[in-house]
Amino acid sequence: MVNELKLIVLKPGEGQKVNLADMVQTMKATGEDTLGGFGMWESEIKGGPGPHIHRNEEEAFYVLEGEVEFRLGDVSEIMTTGGFALIPRGTVHAFKTLGEKPARLLVLASPAGFEHFFEEVAAMRAAGSDPYLHQARTLTTSYPGPERRQVTYYPNRYMALTTSRC
Repeated sequence: MVNELKLIVLKPGEGQKVNLADMVQTMKATGEDTLGGFGMWESEIKGGPGPHIHRNEEEAFYVLEGEVEFRLGDVSEIMTTGGFALIPRGTVHAFKTLGEKPARLLVLASPAGFEHFFEEVAAMRAAGSDPYLHQARTLTTSYPGPERRQVTYYPNRYMALTTSRC
């Protein structure tokens, strides 16, 4: 069987939704759709994950609505509608919304696979575990890819201590 790319057309709000309480991820394209090239989703978020690192993926963020602070090491930038941020793989980063309203982001991760991470986080939360802890914790997941993927979360104070690539 040969994998083939196909046209995918989604109207606003369409796509599989994963609700994580503080964020809703609406899948637009998965690795299954892009032959492993990338995953893309719309993220409606209030707050944000603490410092963490993706060892296997670049993440690109386009701000559709709202105000978001992106941090990479000890560098911080505030982005508003139309702003773009690229986070290189292997770098400790964090982002959070500013103000009272949630922000909406279009997120692309390459290579594909990370988009399935949210399903695993939702399952962890449903089982009573919260992956966003105040101490370092590595989540090894089974989402698709050449190897089991890891996302490591760090205490918030970690952002001021490092700017290094891992």
